[in-house]
Amino acid sequence: MNLKPIPFKGLAVTNPQAGIALSRFDFLLGLWVIWRLPLLLALLYFFAPDEFIWLATITAIHLVGTLPERLVFFLVIALALGGCFVLAQRLPARRWRFLLPFVFAFGLFWGLFQLVPGLPPLIAALLLTGVLAINTISTPELVNFMSNKPGRLIANFIFGFAVGLSELLLLKPLVLWLFQFQRTSKFFKTFEVFTGYVLVPGLAALLLDPYSLSDFHRTLWPDPAVQLLARENYSWTELDVERRVLYASGYGTNYLHAFDLDKPDQPPRLSPVENGYAQGFAYNPVEQEIYLYNVLTHHLLTLDAVSLELKKSVAAPPLSPGDVWVAWDSFSDSLVIASEADEQEGVPTIIIDRPTGQLRAELNLDPGNIALHPSRPWLYMSFLRRVNELVVYDLEQQRIIKRVSVPERLDRLIFAPGEQGVELFASAPLNSTVLRFDAETLERKDSLKTLFGGRAIAVDASRNWLLCGSLVTHQLEVIDLTTGQRVAAYYLGPWLRTIVLDSRAGVAYVSSHGGLFVVHYAD
Repeated sequence: MNLKPIPFKGLAVTNPQAGIALSRFDFLLGLWVIWRLPLLLALLYFFAPDEFIWLATITAIHLVGTLPERLVFFLVIALALGGCFVLAQRLPARRWRFLLPFVFAFGLFWGLFQLVPGLPPLIAALLLTGVLAINTISTPELVNFMSNKPGRLIANFIFGFAVGLSELLLLKPLVLWLFQFQRTSKFFKTFEVFTGYVLVPGLAALLLDPYSLSDFHRTLWPDPAVQLLARENYSWTELDVERRVLYASGYGTNYLHAFDLDKPDQPPRLSPVENGYAQGFAYNPVEQEIYLYNVLTHHLLTLDAVSLELKKSVAAPPLSPGDVWVAWDSFSDSLVIASEADEQEGVPTIIIDRPTGQLRAELNLDPGNIALHPSRPWLYMSFLRRVNELVVYDLEQQRIIKRVSVPERLDRLIFAPGEQGVELFASAPLNSTVLRFDAETLERKDSLKTLFGGRAIAVDASRNWLLCGSLVTHQLEVIDLTTGQRVAAYYLGPWLRTIVLDSRAGVAYVSSHGGLFVVHYAD
């Protein structure tokens, strides 16, 4: 016996069994539900705001970086749920055949999110068990509910307006709402298996927190060469090897942190000065000063590197919104403050005289990274967007003296001694390569293949090794520059940002979204 037809069956304009033709409104509503996701994705592709692109990029990086762990949890959940459904069918009582899988699923998801913290376990368990129940409920009961007036109105409202959520969480009801199937349709018997084995386990794996997955990975496969020094969202770091102090700042803290490396078990000393969650800063070992730009107050802050107290605060021009880099040039005794300029407004780069705090120059350049030549007053700039060039600016002459075309989205820049003078290394994460240039002429020398998404770089000149940290894979790779071969690889955590080295000890300090890591790479 066929069930009553459901209104609004999308493109199924005529039901030959029931002899019912849909109205124009029904047809348009079904057409909207079917084509809205492709249309929305097309609009986002061409007109997405920068905030959406930023969020999508971070989400993609977190998903790709924890893909192996998510696949393992997906398989475990799918096998557990599938086994429970099979066992439940052997129970004599119909009520328990129905309830047991959902009771088991609730306990499974509650325990999972206790093991891998992220979403509150109770909320995660209720959400995932609810999705499982809705998508495995008896097809006739679901059809009857949506055929009656209250259920039909609820379904029309949800499926008409819940773009994305309907397709992800309510897939079976959505398909039933669009098309009519017989009570014993083999499609929905297969669909219920798909829901139990694929949809809900996949959703559970996607909801797992990437930072907790990273911690879980390091717990299961501990590496004695890797230690987590501090758990925080750090970006820039500076190392004073002689004083055995590591400075760190980033979006996770409003205060500069100073770590005593001889006492790694102690928490860092915090500067009492609010710095506006500064991503970057510069260290002057000669004057024992640290320079930060507070993006909230538009002030250049000078801190005493020993006491971490404020020495001077100077009002500076507001920079373009975006991540800010700071560098101190010893030859011109000037400070470079540069913004990546997420929005093209204001001045992206300024140069300030360090002793007086006076403005020397403003540059309409928005570098994604900056570096200073070790023996010349030259500022090197790479660009994340808009400009596919490598630019050299003379801080004394106050003009651009060199520029060369490079692959798009060139990232970190560092200098290292080469066979014929100083070399410039530049990471290109999209190409998974590190480019090598002659620092004087910008002549391209060669390139090195790195791990996928290799971004943060440092060179151990004494061993002729390149250390490269991935933005995506959570790994730190060590490459022999003589042979181009991998020496070692270490699993750290999400979104590796900067690397500073104590080459004599063979220790790397790596900042990331999830913490500050110590890696004994030369043991």
